Amino acid sequence: MRFIKLFSLLLLFILVALFLFLYKVSYRFTDEKFGAKYVVKYRASMVFAFYNNHFIQEDIISELVGVEKTFMRNKPFSEISFFNKNRDVEIRVSPEFYSVLSFGSKLYEVSQGAWDPSAFPLLKLTKENKVSPNFEQLEQAKKSVGYNNIIILNDNFVRKQLPDLQVDFSSILSGHIVDKIAHALDSYGVKNYMVHYETVSLAKGKGKSIKGWKVETGYPLIVSGDAKVHTSIYLQNSAMSSLRITQSNNDPRYIDPRNGCQVSSNIFQINVVAPSGKISQGMACALLIMGNKDGLASLTRLKGVEAIILNSKIDGMFYSKSAGFPLD
Repeated sequence: MRFIKLFSLLLLFILVALFLFLYKVSYRFTDEKFGAKYVVKYRASMVFAFYNNHFIQEDIISELVGVEKTFMRNKPFSEISFFNKNRDVEIRVSPEFYSVLSFGSKLYEVSQGAWDPSAFPLLKLTKENKVSPNFEQLEQAKKSVGYNNIIILNDNFVRKQLPDLQVDFSSILSGHIVDKIAHALDSYGVKNYMVHYETVSLAKGKGKSIKGWKVETGYPLIVSGDAKVHTSIYLQNSAMSSLRITQSNNDPRYIDPRNGCQVSSNIFQINVVAPSGKISQGMACALLIMGNKDGLASLTRLKGVEAIILNSKIDGMFYSKSAGFPLD
């Protein structure tokens, strides 16, 4: 009799332990950084969350402090500020900054120069002028513009072929932030999570659904020939950036960095799905400049990148999308 009781207690203990270690529950936490809130959701066992949740949050904060020290132009002692002020031909940078500079070269090439983080002088010129800048002003500003003038060397060295060239990675910063948060989760072995910051979401695993993590698209998507109104998509092991456009006179986002001219566009919203937050946000910005035809054609040069573009016309909205864009 005593043996049966001990065996029952042992079996109960084993079942409780298995439940605590194997049964997955959802956890959610939020915090604010750089004036915006980030949201992290993940699924893991109770034991895992009990021992690791606090440390995960601390590591995320540490990652974002690193982003601030590296990429904030408004911080005089940040690495990007040092890079922009430095007129040396060759500069050694941190591994993180080197990685983003290298990524930028690929994105600049794929977008045919439509995405150019060195275009700050053109944007500044447009902001400062109530009317469109004249030819001489544009030509002067263009002398220090052109991301192709940053040469990526070995061992974290880069070469600035234009000493006055400066970069501003704000157009991919939200994407980089979700990538860094995802990196912190990956380091703890979390297999099922979703991260959101501003207009960028990144998901790994399937959430509670076999389809993936459900992410809102922004404006409802009504695709020609499809009676369904799509308000969300499901992400698995990918990121999505949503770019909503509210055009106004001399909006610097509508400046084509290749010629300094303002782009006239009827694009209302762009959604890009890609393997990382940086790619999705960067390509959304590029598509805004490139337009429907050239922009969607450029996606064929990137693996796993899909997009849908919403255009506004007098008689309503119409859409262009790549073949693999994952509508729900």
